[in-house]
Amino acid sequence: MPDSQNTSAQPAAQSMEEQETKLLQALLRKGPALPVELAVRTFSYLEEIATPLEALEQQGYIERQKLRKGEMFVLTRKGQERAQGK
Repeated sequence: MPDSQNTSAQPAAQSMEEQETKLLQALLRKGPALPVELAVRTFSYLEEIATPLEALEQQGYIERQKLRKGEMFVLTRKGQERAQGK
């Protein structure tokens, strides 16, 4: 079997925008979450969502709340609007 046919069985990498949208929608649906919870909600690895979470925070779509042990991400009003497609 040629190599070009084998590549179709491999999952395509999600674009940054797709990852960001999935994270925002997960926060909209179920509320604030720890990073590990967001990974589970979006069927992703923690390493895959670290960069999109940072980008969303820098753009003002989410806020990071410090906890005694770790951190939680919360959707902002701006993030709610983007998650709802407004």
